[in-house]
Amino acid sequence: MCLCVFVYCHQMLLTFYKSCLYINLHLFNVGLLQSL
Repeated sequence: MCLCVFVYCHQMLLTFYKSCLYINLHLFNVGLLQSL
């Protein structure tokens, strides 16, 4: 039970981190394009 919850939370964190990273990269690229 504990292990399952840990793995589930780990997956959720990874997904959250990846989506945050993706959004930040997207905003960064948009900012670069606008500044050109």
